[in-house]
Amino acid sequence: MDIFIWKELQLFWISILYGAGILLLYDAFRIIRKVIKHTAIIIAIEDLVYWIMVGCIVFSLLYTYNNGSIRGYAILGMAIGMLIYSFTISRVILAGVQKIITVLKNVGKKYLQKPYRNFKKQLQKIQKAVKIAIKGK
Repeated sequence: MDIFIWKELQLFWISILYGAGILLLYDAFRIIRKVIKHTAIIIAIEDLVYWIMVGCIVFSLLYTYNNGSIRGYAILGMAIGMLIYSFTISRVILAGVQKIITVLKNVGKKYLQKPYRNFKKQLQKIQKAVKIAIKGK
């Protein structure tokens, strides 16, 4: 096999992996959004950061493996990688993380609710004592 064809085939396979990695990165953003509530402005900023990161990733792929030339098969490879990841691994990862979040929330409610109430009562006592001290002066 000619060395140039081998390099193009290598770029195609690597671009499939990069496409999957790009969606893995987006899943990380999705998981963060599920754990922490976001406003529309924060989501827009996150999306902007994501697309800047994706642009740098794609640029580095094309620059490293193809001297910066944009090839259709590299873009196709990334699209195939995204589709494969989206319909296989992504669902498993998101479902697994959702289960972990649910378990952590239940454990947190079960074991941290009583200490939280006790801590809250202590803070209220301190607040009451401070108010009394301030009014007494």
